[in-house]
Amino acid sequence: MCGWKPILKLRVQSCPMQYGGLAFLAVILACIIAVTQIGVYGSIVWSAGSLFRWLGSNPGQQVRIGRAVGLCLMLAGLWTGWHGLHLRV
Repeated sequence: MCGWKPILKLRVQSCPMQYGGLAFLAVILACIIAVTQIGVYGSIVWSAGSLFRWLGSNPGQQVRIGRAVGLCLMLAGLWTGWHGLHLRV
């Protein structure tokens, strides 16, 4: 009768203690999250730095990319405005 209801509740008792206490598991999870964040955001920053140096040496490409980004922002604004006008609540 109550087969699926315990799944919806987060209980400390359901944590497998064979791997250690709850504090130990929290530290391991924090380390996994930190490594993932460093990997993802570190690669974005590294790519942005490379792009910044490349754009500094190519002013023509800098203008083209700036215009393309501006066009994307204007299109996004128009799309948002269009959807805002046609919103049915």
